[in-house]
Amino acid sequence: MFAGIILTGSFSIFSAVTIDPIRDHAAKDLVVITGTTNLMAGTRLELDIIALSPAPGERPRAGGTDAFVVRGGGMANSWSGALDTSPIPRGNTR
Repeated sequence: MFAGIILTGSFSIFSAVTIDPIRDHAAKDLVVITGTTNLMAGTRLELDIIALSPAPGERPRAGGTDAFVVRGGGMANSWSGALDTSPIPRGNTR
């Protein structure tokens, strides 16, 4: 494990990801979701939107997007992803 830490240049043992507060948006808006992490720059994160109560027979995943980590200051890198909310049904997601 020690060799892996040296080779990657990362001194974090546990991964941590935070999400910045997301303000309310109207349906069909493009929503940019951001946060910080100790994951390496270039890492891809998958953001999924889950329906609180999907209709019978429907999948709970209502939408999603990819986010990418970019280099930040110190041990905190930042990430962001843009979510197109137009295909998400109204009223049953958070």
